[in-house]
Amino acid sequence: MKSVTYAPSRDELVVGSRRSNGGASADVGPFRLYWDNRLVIRGLLVRNARRQLEDFRRALRVVPLGGILCGVEVSDDDIRQSRQELLAQVEKDWS
Repeated sequence: MKSVTYAPSRDELVVGSRRSNGGASADVGPFRLYWDNRLVIRGLLVRNARRQLEDFRRALRVVPLGGILCGVEVSDDDIRQSRQELLAQVEKDWS
């Protein structure tokens, strides 16, 4: 897979080649995999590439919590405060 191509008219991102040399392909959600007869993946097609990228970027800032913390949101201020408290504990232990 040496090439990456974006088709804006279809909003598709193609990594590698769509040619599968007689092999099959499979649809997995917004992705389509192309492989050859030896089951070597030759290409990957991402449908709705822009939306997938936006969803991915949005998901980078989200950490799903489970158990007793399910539904709790953690803000950047909460993280900064926890880091300061941890740093204070570490400094106290190393002093």
